[in-house]
Amino acid sequence: MDNHISITAFLHIFFGFIGIIMGIFIVLSILGISLLVGFSAPPGDAMIAVPIIGIIGFIISGLSMFVPIIGLLAGFGIMKRSQWGRILGVIVSILYLPVHFPFGAMLGIYTMWVLFSAETSLIFNHR
Repeated sequence: MDNHISITAFLHIFFGFIGIIMGIFIVLSILGISLLVGFSAPPGDAMIAVPIIGIIGFIISGLSMFVPIIGLLAGFGIMKRSQWGRILGVIVSILYLPVHFPFGAMLGIYTMWVLFSAETSLIFNHR
């Protein structure tokens, strides 16, 4: 089961980095869209549209990077076999189920199988 714990930690770290990169891509895309609107729209319309696009982009990028950042932290906690990492891993796994379908759902189910195992409980409580 120790190998499964290490694989779970690695997968959470990997998904965390990929999610953060995707969030940065969303930020840059929204920035590009707001620049296009700002340069192509009449000045009065751009003064209204650009802040709205920026706020919406900030909200979308923040939400898209929230779960991966927590997943990254959970991965490091699981790797260190800490109890808070196990709890955070379960929480992130539940969040992955509906949000990042199908790969996040597979990771969530696998993580819950690993972290709810009796042998895993002994490993985390022993360290």
